[in-house]
Amino acid sequence: MRILLVEDDESIVDVLTTILAERNYRVDVARDGQIGWQMAETQTYDLVLLDVGLPKLDGISICRRLRQVGNQVLVMLLTARNSTTDKLFGLDAGADDYVVKPLNLQELTARIRALLRRRGAIASPVLEWGHLRLDPNRREITYEGRLLQFSHKEYQLLELFLQHPNRVLSRSAIVNDVWSLDETPPNEDTVKSHIKSIRRKLDAFGVRDLIETLYGQGYRLNPEYRLEQPQIAEQTSTEQETLELAVSKIWQRTKGSTLERLDSLQQMIYFLQSGTLDNDLLQSVSHSAHKLAGSLGTFGFQTASRLAQQLEALLQSKLPQEVLAQKAQQLVTALYESYELLTEEPIAGADDTPKGNLAGPILVNEEWPLLLIIDQDHDLAENIAKEANVWKIRTEIAPDPAVARERIAHNRPDVILFDTPLNDKDKQSMAFLQEIANRDIPIPVIVFSAPETANDRLALAHLEGQTFLQKPAPSNQVLRAVNQALQANPTIVKILAVDDDPQILAVLKALLDPQGIELVGLEDPTRFWETLKLTQPDLLILDISMPGVSGLDLCRLVRSDFELNWLPILFLTAQDDLLTLQQVFKAGADDYLPKVLIAEELVTRVRNRLQQSRMARSQLEIDLLTGLANQHRAIQGLNQLLHLASRSQQPVCLVVLDLDGFKRVNDHYGFIQGDRVLRQFGYFLQQQFRAGDVVARWGRGEFVVGLYGIRRDEGVERLAEILEDWRSQPLTTPDGNPLRVSFSAGIAQYPVDGSALQMLYRTADAMLYQAKYAGRNRILSAGWRPLTGAVASQIDVVLIHPENELAQPILWALETRGYHTRWLRFGQEAIAALSGESPSLKPRLILLSQDLSDIDGLNVLKQLGVNILQQSRTIFLLSNPDLVESAQGLGIFDYVLKPLNVTVLMQRLRQTLLIRS
Repeated sequence: MRILLVEDDESIVDVLTTILAERNYRVDVARDGQIGWQMAETQTYDLVLLDVGLPKLDGISICRRLRQVGNQVLVMLLTARNSTTDKLFGLDAGADDYVVKPLNLQELTARIRALLRRRGAIASPVLEWGHLRLDPNRREITYEGRLLQFSHKEYQLLELFLQHPNRVLSRSAIVNDVWSLDETPPNEDTVKSHIKSIRRKLDAFGVRDLIETLYGQGYRLNPEYRLEQPQIAEQTSTEQETLELAVSKIWQRTKGSTLERLDSLQQMIYFLQSGTLDNDLLQSVSHSAHKLAGSLGTFGFQTASRLAQQLEALLQSKLPQEVLAQKAQQLVTALYESYELLTEEPIAGADDTPKGNLAGPILVNEEWPLLLIIDQDHDLAENIAKEANVWKIRTEIAPDPAVARERIAHNRPDVILFDTPLNDKDKQSMAFLQEIANRDIPIPVIVFSAPETANDRLALAHLEGQTFLQKPAPSNQVLRAVNQALQANPTIVKILAVDDDPQILAVLKALLDPQGIELVGLEDPTRFWETLKLTQPDLLILDISMPGVSGLDLCRLVRSDFELNWLPILFLTAQDDLLTLQQVFKAGADDYLPKVLIAEELVTRVRNRLQQSRMARSQLEIDLLTGLANQHRAIQGLNQLLHLASRSQQPVCLVVLDLDGFKRVNDHYGFIQGDRVLRQFGYFLQQQFRAGDVVARWGRGEFVVGLYGIRRDEGVERLAEILEDWRSQPLTTPDGNPLRVSFSAGIAQYPVDGSALQMLYRTADAMLYQAKYAGRNRILSAGWRPLTGAVASQIDVVLIHPENELAQPILWALETRGYHTRWLRFGQEAIAALSGESPSLKPRLILLSQDLSDIDGLNVLKQLGVNILQQSRTIFLLSNPDLVESAQGLGIFDYVLKPLNVTVLMQRLRQTLLIRS
């Protein structure tokens, strides 16, 4: 068997090449994705082991390319990403299987054997030709029970002949299959010499011409030696011990590289502390932490692997460098402590728990916007802070302006909530508000105050960036005002300025950069449209007179575009006569500025226009409670997806979701609690989908989602995972008790279930109500049908498992995805229901546990027989990996090792049903 390993982690390469070579696989290695793709394209392999995170070209892209060019080589993904979404992408790209890093090497080798056998690359666990037997598990060759001694290459040659017993192998085919790419290619005499040596050793046992020569063609096994019935050998019980010994030797040889990686991570800390770490180096160090996590876990050091994974996630966050340095130092220190244990403990059963006292979860709320609450009423501030957590907003509390200044100097907030009386007597508060308004980059302030006189309100109106919120107001209303301020004042503002004078662009950049405004300058107006699409600015600044295309023409172009006509546009002009200004505003401009730029005037006008534009767009397109698109914006986005799908011949899924029993939440706990649930659900949905998907609030408790390039079955799996994740969200009632709110969803696919948005919505909405009627808390697609009277052939999955503790989560996951199920506790009961002339159950798939109370799973397989197992494919739930070979010999389609992950099991089940259909 010839395997291509595409992996950039040297430790993993060392482990896998050693383990696979000991099992007599020929392994070629590529250390980046581009080389791996070239090798897979130009060479013939039985299997490609493909790391997902590769330099130059990622593993999923390689897999997709292979399938696009019709290459059906077996592909197994090695991924450090344990989310089912990433596995979905890999399997849907054409992968045949995947193994999650850190690698369980015993499972990996078992899965490799299973894949090769499923494809037919291996006819039997033991290869035979007459009385000649080759046992790949024991790596032994015998003749009539007597052991023969062969060199490594001779063993590989005999294995090649036995794997292709009826094929004539030319010398070039032998070289390609037996010699890997990193070995020096042998000449013709070398191949002849190996064949001659094999014949000589067989002659000593009285076996002549078992390998015969066909002159001018090559070599083959002599048909006269063939027997009809090969026997199946049992798997050796010492394989695990051999495996552990081999891995332990590799660890002793390569553990020095772990220390080198740790030293490079510590060096990164120094760069962080000095503020000299650039993005390229940061990405390189993050990749080093990623490789460290994979290799340490593969060698059995799970705690150290988790520390490295935490460090990788930390390095990919957007924390300030000083905060990043502090938290990264904690993890690197813990990794050093763990390394000291690793160098002392044996590889089998290593206990790598660090001795230090690490802090708890690090990356909790670091990327949420920050609200500074200035309030002497600590209880009120704490209540608002607790509510802010639901809105995914961080909080800090200061009792007075003096402490607030210290907080701002240390960590600039995104918005300030200031509880203060509005009157001229409170000079300290008014001075603080004036100070915030005069900052180079003002911070929006919400003044939370009891009703005062009109003069007091007028004093506030003179200050820039202040909003008034009248007391008393519930926390939910306060947070709505905070959220609106955040949307109106984004942390990143981008402006596209078009002017053929580079000096003007340089002046604009110099004036706006200190204000935290990013300016993209464009001198060539003919490249305006492509730059606009690429930049996606928040505001345009245009010059009137430019060669080729005038600014007025560009303004009209933007105003005529359905998607971009909202953009605020400012003109720069050296002419301020009435006719020019009339032309500017007639073309659709919002404002103009003289080319003799005054910094304060420019910044003021830009910020005013940005704030007005965002407020108007929020009211028009954004649901302020949930932060999602509203129905108006959703219709636009969904129609755009359908238009794109029509041109590219891709599917689109429309999902209609509804919170189950939401009216009961409002009735029992009030509308404020209902709004909290909606807000949390809206934010939750935002985190679950891709940037190009449409996610919107449609009605009171109803939401819609548009998914581009996804079929119905993929949509059901994706939404089921989201539903399972939502069930675990920490919802509470006002008095702190747990609150459970599920959702149901219906899915329709373009163009299968309709080509227009209205038809797709009606279909998805109908399936939503089918889901409600079927019991809620589930996802149903337009292809789903309820059970009728004769159910034998309508059952999707039969679960044969004795334990309620594991069976219930599996059944729940199946029902969530709309599968019709039956649960059988006993093996004899299952045999009676599934077999016979008129079986009562004819499922599409069987989930069979190895451990049953009355009869073991292998005996159930034997009594069901091959015919039933071909009609209803079986996934075997195994507690003993040594039984894989036996179960596969009896006809199972796939297996999952216990303790199992239910989500992974659902993914395997879905792939099995797709292959069957």
